[in-house]
Amino acid sequence: MYPPTKPDRPVYKVGHRVRVLKPLNIYTKRSHARWTKEIFVINQINLGVPVTYNIQDEKGHKIMGQVYGKEISGVSTKTKTVSIIARKNIRRKRYVNYRDVEGRSKWLSQTKFNQEMRKGNFVIQGE
Repeated sequence: MYPPTKPDRPVYKVGHRVRVLKPLNIYTKRSHARWTKEIFVINQINLGVPVTYNIQDEKGHKIMGQVYGKEISGVSTKTKTVSIIARKNIRRKRYVNYRDVEGRSKWLSQTKFNQEMRKGNFVIQGE
């Protein structure tokens, strides 16, 4: 009746670092983080409709089961270790002055800094 469907193309490749969606229930606040803090590595791709992935943690321990592509989010590989120097309010806006490992200092708005932290692009030194 219907033509056979082609398997979807995988979004991630073997070796990509990803975060997994936390299981939610009806009492979970939507403002809380929806992704795990732990980072996993894709070790196998299962082609089909839909594409699923087998993952392992960064220590190499395999996680039981398979994960759908919509349940994982890629993690940036360009993570910077930063140390916060100062915070300042300018015209009702909050800014953060941070210094990266190379010693460069930069000002960034608090909201942008928090977005970068959530994406995993920044790691605060000493935490």
